[in-house]
Amino acid sequence: MDLTDRRILQTVQRNARITFRELSERMGISIPSVQKRLVSMERAGIIQGYTAHISLAALGGSFVLIHGRSRAGFAIDAMDVLGGHEAVSTVLCGSQNHLYVGAFLKKIDHLDAVVTFVKEAGQVPEPEALIFNTSSDITCVRNPRDEDPDASELTDLDHRIIQALHENARRPLAEVAADVGVSAKTASIRLDRMTAKGMIEYHVAALPHLHASEVLLTVRIRPDADRRKIVGMMRDDPDCFVDEDVTFSNAPNMVLFTLEVENMDQLYRLLNRVIRFDGVEGIYHDVLLHQKYYSTWRDRLLTERARPAAARASR
Repeated sequence: MDLTDRRILQTVQRNARITFRELSERMGISIPSVQKRLVSMERAGIIQGYTAHISLAALGGSFVLIHGRSRAGFAIDAMDVLGGHEAVSTVLCGSQNHLYVGAFLKKIDHLDAVVTFVKEAGQVPEPEALIFNTSSDITCVRNPRDEDPDASELTDLDHRIIQALHENARRPLAEVAADVGVSAKTASIRLDRMTAKGMIEYHVAALPHLHASEVLLTVRIRPDADRRKIVGMMRDDPDCFVDEDVTFSNAPNMVLFTLEVENMDQLYRLLNRVIRFDGVEGIYHDVLLHQKYYSTWRDRLLTERARPAAARASR
């Protein structure tokens, strides 16, 4: 992966339905070049798929990260066990036998039960639970709006449209319309409405660590520090490519960066600079070894709601 590939992937992760023409204009390369690069990333397994879901905010849920060092002999062996929980959407394993578990909670009250599950199934004696701020620059849950959307406003047609995009969020609108039995214009209007109201989310399952060194960098900052300035300095740093910067509602003095470096020398130089940023109290880094994605209760809920009303009533 070169810098252009990374920029294309980053852009698609934030808007899975962006057109090839829009990507071409943003990247400053031809449409065939954009298509070739996306197909190459798909064939290499860097892009695993493009999915659509009812937004977590519309469902009243929360996205959390539960992490900690595992006592398992080889933490990667615990990933599929962890992924068997209905709330777990992704599991990452770092080079320090450290597990990072992303989970969609139906209600925040379910947090303790999921933490206990991770503690036991992942052999993580001291797990830490972090609640994502939805305004963070994260690719799978994004809702920077002042008001939360409401899934009760979704119609049967809306559910069927989301389901038609569920396994391939980049499907042409004409195909989606044909699947749900409406005109392309009607499908477009409904999709635009759901997007504007934050009731639909897209996710690009990606594994860039297969072709680059991906690092999880936790930066702890002073309460009086300028967090935006620190994030800006990270994104401007020549020795890394920042994919995500994440903040947490229950840990306001922490920023978690997902970034890529070309080699360990770049990482060394980066860490030496970051620890000296004004306002930074400490850093912790981990090199990502493996990541897997899993289906959750959100997938099953969408399938159920997209079924014809008569079929649901007969159950």
